Amino acid sequence: EQGDWKALNTNIVLLSKRRAQLKQAVTKVVQAGVEYVENTPNEEAKLELLSTLRTVSEGKLYVELERARITRIIAEIKESKGDIEGACDIMQDMQVETYGTMDRREKTEFILEQVRLCLLKKDYIRAGIMAKKITSKTLAAKDIEDLILRYYLHLVEIKLQSEDYLEVCRCYLSRYEATSVQADEKLYLQELRLAIFFLVLSKRDPMQSDLLHRIKAYKTLEKLPAYGEILKLFTTEELIRWDHLREGYSAELSSLVASAKFETDPAWETPLQDRTIEHNLRVVSSYYSRLELHRLAELLNLSVGDTEERVTRMVSDEKALWAKIDRPAGIVVFSKPDSVDTVLNEWAANVPKLLEIVERTCHLVHKQNMMNKMN
Repeated sequence: EQGDWKALNTNIVLLSKRRAQLKQAVTKVVQAGVEYVENTPNEEAKLELLSTLRTVSEGKLYVELERARITRIIAEIKESKGDIEGACDIMQDMQVETYGTMDRREKTEFILEQVRLCLLKKDYIRAGIMAKKITSKTLAAKDIEDLILRYYLHLVEIKLQSEDYLEVCRCYLSRYEATSVQADEKLYLQELRLAIFFLVLSKRDPMQSDLLHRIKAYKTLEKLPAYGEILKLFTTEELIRWDHLREGYSAELSSLVASAKFETDPAWETPLQDRTIEHNLRVVSSYYSRLELHRLAELLNLSVGDTEERVTRMVSDEKALWAKIDRPAGIVVFSKPDSVDTVLNEWAANVPKLLEIVERTCHLVHKQNMMNKMN
């Protein structure tokens, strides 16, 4: 009340360090100190008081909630001064996910603030680690849906850095399914567009295939005919002409990326072309057991060298296709040869059938002989 802030800081330290001081007393001292923060005459005095309170509360579980709130205020001050790295570093020290005294909303907000500061610092690895602190149980809570939607936007930014397009798709799909988003037609259509866009860009695996067919069945696609057509192309066992796909949908997809306002716009044309070629290779392998390399190149609309490289990549790197290339003969074989055990088992299974045919044939021969003798 007398404005002697240095004396206040000194007394807070003395009271907290007094021998055999009760926990309740230290808690009251820290809580009283927090109340005085807003009454400080200037930022310097405010920072001194906050630093004192943070030092006093260090290592004391019974004032962990107050320490977390103090830390967040200090981080906000540092960020306002442009010290993003300092704000990020001080926030990272707080393990609020273990705090039992902090309610779910405040805890989630704190973790999201940690993630946001890491993203501002461009520390995407640390941001991913922080984001994992939000559990699936928290994500299912309906009372903090606004925070969960913000969480998915942060996760999109993290996953785009590693080009994990399937996870980006799942983030937008989760936002699309949120109750508050479903109430806004313009918003949920945009979320569904982005989900389909990144789903098509993602590499083929069982989850991606399942999502393709699941989203294709959405009735909402009646309002998005262009995206319904894209899904149809990638779920039908037919070849896709890349030049037709690019001409037909390039303007729409470019407009979508621009409207999403990403931190850095994803380069989508090359991944989309890769997914188109991979789809075409899978289609060809389902119709042909063997094919000349130059003919395969014609079907894929690639050079022979590029075709060979694509087949090799899908076979060796991605394990998404079985194929062998006979270079001297210029032939690609897609049918996998049966193993010795499989051939033997098939032969053993056919032996009884063969004996049955022989027995029936003998019976018919004897029957014919008897008929001839009677005549």
